[in-house]
Amino acid sequence: MNIKLAKSIAFGTKPSETLEEYFSAWQWLYDNKIELREPDYIYLDKLICDGNVIPKEGYFKDPLV
Repeated sequence: MNIKLAKSIAFGTKPSETLEEYFSAWQWLYDNKIELREPDYIYLDKLICDGNVIPKEGYFKDPLV
């Protein structure tokens, strides 16, 4: 995956074929520390709290938002 593909899947420009692909795109953005707008960080935090994106160790001590 690359930044262009991850963003297009995560933001819905390119429909994902599965939920796994959708969550993988968000995981890729998180793992690669891609700069996002505030609403996107809030949504990413929700995906982490829901267990759909795996956070780095210590995330809940110092979350994104």
